[in-house]
Amino acid sequence: MTIESITPVLPSQEELAELAAEVWGSFLDDEIVVGLDAPDDSDQTMMVAWVSITGEWTGHLQVLTTPAGAQCIASAMFQMDAAEISPEEVADAFGEIANMVGGGVKGMVGVHTALSLPQVVLDSRALISPEAHQHSTVHAVWRGEPLQFALWERGPKTEWHNNAVGGM
Repeated sequence: MTIESITPVLPSQEELAELAAEVWGSFLDDEIVVGLDAPDDSDQTMMVAWVSITGEWTGHLQVLTTPAGAQCIASAMFQMDAAEISPEEVADAFGEIANMVGGGVKGMVGVHTALSLPQVVLDSRALISPEAHQHSTVHAVWRGEPLQFALWERGPKTEWHNNAVGGM
């Protein structure tokens, strides 16, 4: 009996953009504007929310936006005025967006994997993933705030790169 191995299928940039737009529409009842070029936001502090996907394929799905963008996400998700949103609610809502997009990626990969709980970091420059390389990135704008959806793949030690997430 021969056991065939299944090769993971990672979503393309277009598929990642579609998935992000679907999640945005479902959870925030709004649309994101997907752009082809990265915005010049190198001087902006960006927050990052991510989930890790582990198993027969290992990687991370990250969502980046400004603190104001994350607060808008929480305001829309919880249907509350932005001034009423606590930092914990911002982290919870922003992490949930990463969780939902990451869950969609997990389903597309096609091999046995598990999804971590979402994590949120206030400054994306503080997050370094030396064992991963960026597979695909989608840049978007929502309510005037930049968004980035990035799929990172962990590779064998011979392929490790010293990539900083905030390397924008």
